[in-house]
Amino acid sequence: MTLKKFWTRQRQTMPKGKNKLRQPTDNTATELAQHGGEHDKDDEEAELEPGLAKALDLMTNKLMMAINDKLEPLAKTVLAHTTELKRANDHLEEAEARVLLLETGDR
Repeated sequence: MTLKKFWTRQRQTMPKGKNKLRQPTDNTATELAQHGGEHDKDDEEAELEPGLAKALDLMTNKLMMAINDKLEPLAKTVLAHTTELKRANDHLEEAEARVLLLETGDR
């Protein structure tokens, strides 16, 4: 599914409601001072309408699945290369130990 189709579908399935965007206020500094510049997760969820929260959860889950689907082949490749490098390192250490034994004349 392309991102264009995803966002179109999400917009169509969003609950109908208020379309007003919250306008920024001029007292941003006062708000930051009152809230410490941080919001608790519980506060943010309490401010969201249930339909909006559900839509955001759905979008987040779909985005995470899309990201995971794209990253899974990369993760498998990295794991395969890591295993191969470890195996090569083990062989190199074994060869170094043999050379050291030959150089020192200890058998």
